[in-house]
Amino acid sequence: MNCAIYYHPEAYNTSGAKLMGRNAAGESFLRAFIKYSQSNQFWVQVENKEYAVDFKKKMFDLGRSESLSIVDSKSLSVLSKPGMVFYPGPNICEGALHRGIVSRPNSWSLCGITHTTSSANVMDIISNFLISPIQPWDSLICTSNAVKNNVELILQSQVDYLKERLGISKLVLPQLPVIPLGVHSSDFHYSLDEKYYARSKLEVNSDSIVVLYLGRLSFHAKAHPLAMFKALEDAAANSEKDIVLVECGWHANDSIRESFADAADKVCPSIRHIVLDGRNIDNRKIAWSSADIFCSLSDNIQETFGITPVEAMAAGIPVVVSDWDGYRDTVRDGIDGFLIPTLMPEMGLGMDLALRYALKLDSYDMYCGN
Repeated sequence: MNCAIYYHPEAYNTSGAKLMGRNAAGESFLRAFIKYSQSNQFWVQVENKEYAVDFKKKMFDLGRSESLSIVDSKSLSVLSKPGMVFYPGPNICEGALHRGIVSRPNSWSLCGITHTTSSANVMDIISNFLISPIQPWDSLICTSNAVKNNVELILQSQVDYLKERLGISKLVLPQLPVIPLGVHSSDFHYSLDEKYYARSKLEVNSDSIVVLYLGRLSFHAKAHPLAMFKALEDAAANSEKDIVLVECGWHANDSIRESFADAADKVCPSIRHIVLDGRNIDNRKIAWSSADIFCSLSDNIQETFGITPVEAMAAGIPVVVSDWDGYRDTVRDGIDGFLIPTLMPEMGLGMDLALRYALKLDSYDMYCGN
């Protein structure tokens, strides 16, 4: 069996203005798929023929010259030849519906992957698995045990509703394998010269300790920085070491950027604070090659995996991360770094926040922030 890739350039690209984890995961996966595939033919499903041109360029850049078969909405039935379609997100419902219209349900398999599972749109998509012509040979890749548990809770909630409402007795569900995201470890191997260059670029002394946070710089959607800022200030006082914090990422707007800077000035005045635009690949290389410790105290409800701790470990950097969702699957406490215990209110105490989001009184950003 081969595999067709449902391709939209945005889903596999980290050079956009808004760099998300799903972009990094998609780009890394596609690069591996093209580079290491043993197939003598590639398949791509597109909504726009220009997307296929972009895919072909990626093949060429990675040294592949095999033929590329292009599938569009007029030729869906040929997907039976590769035998499977990979979607860079969870929505395999529409693909299942189209498969049933143009061919038999067992003509090919569908494979999606989770990113966040806390938005209303994604929860609706997962709930719709129960009323879509999805088959047992289809699958939704769960990137961590935490996200699989959440997917199962969403499905069970919808099952309970359909049983009470319609008395359903038959369930057909896709497979839910747990497959963590991967990185190209060779991308994070830096020579001593590269490390020296990075530190000189940042004007950091060789005996200073560089702590790196890499990712979106967002209070509500990624990691509130207060705990990290406070911990670094305490560490500097207790160790009498010169500590430099490098935050490599991007802010959604000027207000958030100013808030981060103001918080750092107030909470960790002893720490030199460097901010790099993480959408620039050269800045990301400087950040990784200069760091001694990686820190990410992620605390948001939409975290499903967290690829940056894996990247840090590939770079040979010990990690200090929150014991939270996907992080706990990839970081072994005391071996790869340290997992910091997390607490949240007990089940049921967030019902008012969930209700406001469900009634569209609050936006998704506001919901995550609350």
